[in-house]
Parts: sequence; structure tokens; C-alpha cells
Amino acid sequence: MSRKIGVTAFTQLSLDSKTWKTASWATEKGLYSHLSNDTEALDAALNEKAMLYASYAPEACKALRKLHWKNTDQWEELLPKNAEITAKLALSDFTQNFIKSL
Repeated sequence: MSRKIGVTAFTQLSLDSKTWKTASWATEKGLYSHLSNDTEALDAALNEKAMLYASYAPEACKALRKLHWKNTDQWEELLPKNAEITAKLALSDFTQNFIKSL
């Protein structure tokens, strides 16, 4: 997620996890690209975006996809390590006691 929203926003999110972040905050940080007020507006925006993407040249899309996923070669190693860290934190006595106190 830090790759998506940036180190500063990720740090803010993780260190201030008790404070709810709004959809607007997530949009400002790049986690969301669009907000819709209702299902109909969401459907319309989704259809518009799908039509736009469908009009793109397939070779250009393929090249862009490679650019977007550049520097992610280490993810096969990194994701399990991060999952292990998260699991240890979630299973810690501190976390379990906190959850029970809610």
C-alpha cells in the first residue's frame, strides 16, 4: 500500500490507525481515483472508464502495464514477509488483550 499512497500517507495511516480516514482523504492520497455519490453514478463512471480503456491500443496497454509494475520483482519475497509481520502483531498478547477490551 505504501507504494500506492506514498510513504508519508502510509506512515500517517499506520501510526494514527485509530483515526478514521474519509474517502476524500483516500482520494487525495491516491488510494481511490474517483468517488461517486450513489450506485448509478458509480455505474456510469465505471462504464465510461471501461469504454475509454477499451479504445486504447492493446500494445500500448501492455507496455504501460509493464511500466506500472516496474520495481515489483521482489514482491514474491516481500509479501510473505509482510504477512508474517502482520500475523505476529495481530496474534500478540497486546493486540489480543486490546481486542478483548473492545
